[in-house]
Amino acid sequence: MKRLLYILTLLILILPLTSFAQEGLVMMSSVDSTSVRLRWSPKNYRIWQVANKFGYTMKRFTFDRELNLTLDLTKQFKPLSIDEWEPIADTNDRAAVVAQAMFGSSFELANDNSSIIQMINLAQEQDMRFSFAMLMAAQDFELACQMGLGDCQQIEADKKYLYRIFIDAPDSIAKCDTGGCIVTIDDIPQMVNILDLDAVYINGRIEIRWPKIVNEDYFVGYYVERSSDSVNFKRINNTLFVPFDDKSYVRNYMFSDTVENVGDKYYYRIQGVNFFGEYSKYSPVASV
Repeated sequence: MKRLLYILTLLILILPLTSFAQEGLVMMSSVDSTSVRLRWSPKNYRIWQVANKFGYTMKRFTFDRELNLTLDLTKQFKPLSIDEWEPIADTNDRAAVVAQAMFGSSFELANDNSSIIQMINLAQEQDMRFSFAMLMAAQDFELACQMGLGDCQQIEADKKYLYRIFIDAPDSIAKCDTGGCIVTIDDIPQMVNILDLDAVYINGRIEIRWPKIVNEDYFVGYYVERSSDSVNFKRINNTLFVPFDDKSYVRNYMFSDTVENVGDKYYYRIQGVNFFGEYSKYSPVASV
């Protein structure tokens, strides 16, 4: 029994470090005729925790006509301190959630005397903090900037830019992939559309599935809609569905639905929400 507890403890301690090394930052841009909004996000709680402590550095490179790069801007970002969050949280409910996620003592998960259960609960609490904070940032760009996760800059129409975002922590503490994007007013990027959707009935519930690999870097969450006639759809999750799952082997996101009339035909479609709170087009309809 002691040996089993030792192995379980070792796995809990090692697996997050392995995942940490394989993950990094994702960066997106939203361009209009004169400016660009930039948003970046850590891919899991561990990276977010380190970045909150050390901050981020953004570098902007400008392309010349021969496509050579010149570094012309370096800018640093850190989330607001706990004292700076207090007046904002008094008037902004989303900011209050972020402040609680970053500085609150606990998210009130169930406790247990077992050390293994305590460690599992701690990992779940950390994921909850991260999930709630990223969800709030996705719905409020100004709030994302206050979290050190966004910036807005003026750009010129005849130039092309490369933005890169780094965590300022030493490599010995956090070595992970950087995020980046290329920006130009002449080629405003279009919203990515969700192309594949599947719905399957399994043991009293309907599972709606769509690919993770082509969507995880573009959308922070999704809304799922259901119809009984393939024409009139109604949203079935009033709260944005945020599939925070950094397991590399997971191929599909899944959302479960329950229906009353087994034997009837149901139709589903989903809509993605990106880091700027912008909505994608609806996915193709899946029926079951």
